This record gives sequence, C-alpha cells and structure tokens, in this order.
Amino acid sequence: MEPINVEKLTPEALAALIKFGKAASRYYNPKHRKKEFVTVANEKVMRERVIPQSVEMDYAEAKQALLQSQDVELRGILDQLDVAKLLDSLEGQSPEAHT
Repeated sequence: MEPINVEKLTPEALAALIKFGKAASRYYNPKHRKKEFVTVANEKVMRERVIPQSVEMDYAEAKQALLQSQDVELRGILDQLDVAKLLDSLEGQSPEAHT
C-alpha cells in the first residue's frame, strides 16, 4: 500500500482524514478505556468500554465521514482497507489464486 499524497487530496478529504486521526488517537488511548466486570448468565465477564462516551461517538462520526469521502486519492486507500470488499473480490477463487 502506497502512502497518501496529501497534495492531491481535496480540502474536505484532508479535513476528514485529520479529524479521524485525532479521534482515533483519543479512542485508542489507554486512559479512556475502563475495564469492568459484568454479570452474564450468573458468570462475571470482563468487558472494556471507552469513557467518556463522547470519545467513542467522535470516533464513530469521524470514521463514517472518512468512509463516505468521494476523494479519488483517499477512496483508493479506503477501498483497500474495506474488508467486506476484499472478501467479495476473493469469493469464488481458489486459495492458491490469492496467496
């Protein structure tokens, strides 16, 4: 995968990419993650959640805006990262064809 040439991005795509980068760095920051135990069918199960919830919401909104971008340069990278499209492209091929 080649790096993104930011000079070819539209201002809207660049803004969406920067917003996503900032939101992702906050979302994956360990200080925003809280581990807690919840009861599921009489058993204690550990789960992790993001606190405050605004961090998670900002991440989801920034990700959605990035995925909806129609910028040609950015779209090429996003299509390579889309797992569903990748799996669809491999459907019907033998394992040897894509290894």
